[in-house]
Amino acid sequence: MADKFVVLDNPSSLAPVATPRVLTVAGSDPSGGAGIEADLKTITSYGCHGLTCVDVLTVQNTLGVSGKLETAATVVQDILQADFADGGIHCVKIGVVTRPGLTAIVPLLETFRPQLVVDTVISSTSGFTMAKQTLVRDCIAQLYRYATVITPNWDEAKIIYGLLFPDSSVGEPSIAGCEDLARKLASAIGCRAVLIKGGHVPAQEAVTDVLYDRLRDEARARVRPGSAHGRRKRHCVCPRRDQARRLDDRRGQRSAKSRL
Repeated sequence: MADKFVVLDNPSSLAPVATPRVLTVAGSDPSGGAGIEADLKTITSYGCHGLTCVDVLTVQNTLGVSGKLETAATVVQDILQADFADGGIHCVKIGVVTRPGLTAIVPLLETFRPQLVVDTVISSTSGFTMAKQTLVRDCIAQLYRYATVITPNWDEAKIIYGLLFPDSSVGEPSIAGCEDLARKLASAIGCRAVLIKGGHVPAQEAVTDVLYDRLRDEARARVRPGSAHGRRKRHCVCPRRDQARRLDDRRGQRSAKSRL
């Protein structure tokens, strides 16, 4: 078969299509199952260019975490400034955030206003200490309000709600409960959307996710068969890839779920 050619009247009028650039700020997981390593895999699978800022090094494998070392504040600051100075960043995802990371990233978000996904990593086997409470409070006040979407699980959503409304309580997990909690969090924080990830909502052999969009005042639930184990990182990262490609949150959620 002969080759086919297309003749263009004005080839110079074709503007190059830029590859979306996505910055992930998170910890490093040497086992490759989470953190920066997992984020980059998903960023690449969506045809985007990944940039990184490692704010904490961990010592871990598939059996657990045995140690960590936070990146020095000046190094975090320099890395982030270099990332933002080197061309446009379409989207940012923040996972585990340290105090230096929070201090360095907020002014850049204020200046450049990229799409932002915050994976609200709060739960820890080492306990929710006072220092962690203070950092989460500061994240709520300083960081979450810039987010296009925050992606807590049910337990993390309850913690955030409890810090916002100390005298209020949250009931047992349910789809209706997730919708109500997501709506309250989005309104109180001021972010565009809240995605409460499944695994905690009772459903036989199913994962339930609830997305509330504050601009549309609309909540949607999606139930899919399968285990919730190991889904956190890809699920948080996938909506961000689609945001970099200018898709809305609902399409991003569907795309993310289809890849799991």
